[in-house]
Amino acid sequence: MFKRRPYDIVRESRYTDCMPADTTALAATVCAYADEASAHTHPFYQLVLPVAGALELEASGRSNLVDALAGASIQPDAHHSFRGVGENSVLVLNLSDDSAGDELAHRFLESASRRVFFVLPPPIWPLLRAAAAQLAGAASSEARRRWAALVALTLAEQGQQIAARRPDRLARALAFIEARAAHPIQVADIARAAELSVSQLHALFVRWLGTTPQEVVATRRLDLAERLLVESELPIADIALRCGFADQTSLGRSLRRRRGITPGAVRRRVTSQPSDATGAAAGTARAYP
Repeated sequence: MFKRRPYDIVRESRYTDCMPADTTALAATVCAYADEASAHTHPFYQLVLPVAGALELEASGRSNLVDALAGASIQPDAHHSFRGVGENSVLVLNLSDDSAGDELAHRFLESASRRVFFVLPPPIWPLLRAAAAQLAGAASSEARRRWAALVALTLAEQGQQIAARRPDRLARALAFIEARAAHPIQVADIARAAELSVSQLHALFVRWLGTTPQEVVATRRLDLAERLLVESELPIADIALRCGFADQTSLGRSLRRRRGITPGAVRRRVTSQPSDATGAAAGTARAYP
């Protein structure tokens, strides 16, 4: 979780004032978060999209700022903590599996469920500001539903367009990483699979993904490791080897450096979550557009 000052109090609640009365409905709401740490869980998907300022958010051992560069997706019943940073305005979309009623939106939700934070494509920003302006007052339930559907579908369409524009060789490189991340691989191996030189591969990743091949490999390995820590009872040393790390120490060092958490803490956080209906539930990797 993000660092709290000594006087911060984390409030645990299943619902907040930012949530509509009917939490099963498709809805968009504009929220302003106080500089006070809070935490809750809810039974629906939620997209958290910045309009102005920033929001500190932590979920599933990952923390980041929701700001002009990044939005966040929260899985149903995923426990998450948050706090506003200065003056802020955030568009929050509550979505169910079938709330958008569109195959493209379903694919977006499936993709979003595998990560917490995602890069916001710049073309979406004017739409977020327009939605916030229309919903800032006493908007009707129908208006909130329509804006939520429009923003969700637009995000899905733009994500699909970005994927379609990726060069074929980048797609080959990403497929190779996906298939081989748990094995010892070098950047030269990825370049060979994509039929590129190492320098060409590096330039391709920086241009289209804003990061390097090494970072993508490291991210994928940590995603695999965290999933096994949560979903299995394998010893941490075995998980490290299964995910391409030399040993348990290497896994622990990478998790601490990149995500600020230890393997043991990932596992304890899940096992310590209350399981009763009124308690907080456990929940969800960085993905590239």
